[in-house]
Amino acid sequence: MWVRFCPACGSQVTLGPAVPDVENPEVLLQEGTFDTPFEDTSLLPLESHVGRFQLVTPKLWTTVEANSQHPAGSVAATAARRPIAVLLAGTGEHGYTRRRVFMSYALAKAGVASLILESPFYGMRRPPGQRASKLRRVSDLPVLGRVTIEEAQGLVQWLRASKLFGPIALAGTSMGGLHAAISAAFIPYPVGVASYLGPTSAAPVFTEGVLAKACEWKTLASQATHRRLEVCLREFEKKMEGLSPGSIRLYDELDPVALADASPDAKLSLAKRQVDRFLQLTNLTNFPPAVQPDAAVFVVAEHDQYVPRRAMEAHWKTVQERWEGCTVKWIPGGHVSAILFPPESFTEQVLRVLSRLDAAPEGDGTLDVASGMSP
Repeated sequence: MWVRFCPACGSQVTLGPAVPDVENPEVLLQEGTFDTPFEDTSLLPLESHVGRFQLVTPKLWTTVEANSQHPAGSVAATAARRPIAVLLAGTGEHGYTRRRVFMSYALAKAGVASLILESPFYGMRRPPGQRASKLRRVSDLPVLGRVTIEEAQGLVQWLRASKLFGPIALAGTSMGGLHAAISAAFIPYPVGVASYLGPTSAAPVFTEGVLAKACEWKTLASQATHRRLEVCLREFEKKMEGLSPGSIRLYDELDPVALADASPDAKLSLAKRQVDRFLQLTNLTNFPPAVQPDAAVFVVAEHDQYVPRRAMEAHWKTVQERWEGCTVKWIPGGHVSAILFPPESFTEQVLRVLSRLDAAPEGDGTLDVASGMSP
């Protein structure tokens, strides 16, 4: 068992012993836990107070010495740099299995380690009564995002402070890609970003995309719910003070008389406007660019019904202007087809951004299979 203080989290990270993966003998797995750095735990279910992750390292690292010289472009040369990708969850990605099987194994084969973070409200951190990924409250969505972002930042700092890893990238699919980019925006040193099918904001995803059909708009449009939502957003805005993007207002003051006399369509429109404004907390264009924006790749699907192009295209132009040197790449297909039949692999995007970073580990990167990674 390895316990080390995380300077960014202000808490200890507990890392278990490295064990061979029964499904893939070419990688080693370690389970990690830490107390979430998110201060207002009253906004979180008890199950989400403890953060959880799985560290996946290539077995190749036990034979390839850190910083050793190898032919350029070889797997050994990549492994010697000790690169690592922090993989953030997309919508519905509970646990580690999907990301480990479809992302970590391919990265390990290329000589890259990965850290798979379990999002709050997901997997072992999911509260009782929540069905799958369907959050119980509107306010849970930005809380999930903010907590994931703070935890990702803390874990990147922990990885960097360990001196066992080289260049670090934040990566994810869909929601995970957005969280990866926002996390990088607040890290004061170069990290890579690989966002695959991530939006620029959660707002149009839930107000215009396919997921809008999953929202209980009739309930949100009722007068009583409008009032409760307004109070909730006002309180949440105060709690998010200092971390919300600029001076964005999260709610509209409502005239109870006008609301009572409003038509059903007008009430529905107002509900969508409230939710849209609230979710501007997640808008990437409201945040600063990463320190090294040329080490960022955003892959976007041309016919994505979850992330509507008409709502995102102007935002992507803004991202390209602010993240000078970043790559925004449009690929054919929709959200699901681009995941099932990708024209370019997720691994290729991660390797691309890692290759643009110069960081190298300061330690020897030795991996002790019996007791975990050496401090």
